[in-house]
Amino acid sequence: MVEGPDRLVDDPMAFQRERTSLANERNRLANVRTYLAWIRTGLASVGGGIAVVKWLTFTHVAHQTIATITGGVLVLVGVAIFLTSMAEFRRIHFGLPITPRSTRSVRFITALSIILSVVSIVLLVLTML
Repeated sequence: MVEGPDRLVDDPMAFQRERTSLANERNRLANVRTYLAWIRTGLASVGGGIAVVKWLTFTHVAHQTIATITGGVLVLVGVAIFLTSMAEFRRIHFGLPITPRSTRSVRFITALSIILSVVSIVLLVLTML
């Protein structure tokens, strides 16, 4: 058996293992990219909601109430996106072969989603005061 890059040519099973390993890594990275895209969407929703509540002012009380409710709903939608994306990331992640490195990323992503959710709700409450 040849050591080095040519070993994959001489050993079909090593080639298959390497190919499977690369496919699993691509799937894991695609899952992380999708999660980060959802986090960007959630942050945009939270930012838009806070902007509506904080800077959109009307002289008519009914219009101001509608703006406040709309901003609050946008923030809550952002929080829902954070939590749903975390759950979906975990569901897909644990369906893939697990490596020690990827287990750390799940803990980080879980913590990030929870922190973003809590901060978003705190910001909404502070903006409405």
